[in-house]
Amino acid sequence: MAKKKAAKVAKKPVAEKKPVVQKKSTGKHTQVQERIASKEKKTPLVAQASASEQIRDLTEIIFYPLITEKAVGMIEKENKLAFVVSDSASKDKIKKAVQDVYAVKVSDVNLIRDRKGRKKAFVRLDKAFKASDVAIKLGVI
Repeated sequence: MAKKKAAKVAKKPVAEKKPVVQKKSTGKHTQVQERIASKEKKTPLVAQASASEQIRDLTEIIFYPLITEKAVGMIEKENKLAFVVSDSASKDKIKKAVQDVYAVKVSDVNLIRDRKGRKKAFVRLDKAFKASDVAIKLGVI
């Protein structure tokens, strides 16, 4: 007899989850809120793109040249140019963008984040090229 009851219990279909009713008391009145506990994945409102898809052009990598006293000193003494670049840009992408846009050869790229959250790239040019010539074309000096 016990086996028959166990078999009947096992054959019952699984019922769907019912809404959970919560009572929330706020002073004089009681509010009843219903929520359905579901395991369905929500679709994002905005489709997210990977870092490689975000940058379509080399001109989107470099925002603008940085014009500060320190940057001008680096142009004169260390043959370096300073740029504010995209957050998703890597050293290789920055190097390729500077070489293509400004027609110079880059030997080294250093990246930092400043306190304002901007990403700065310090680009050292090859000895055959002068950073001061490029800076004059950009209007930095």
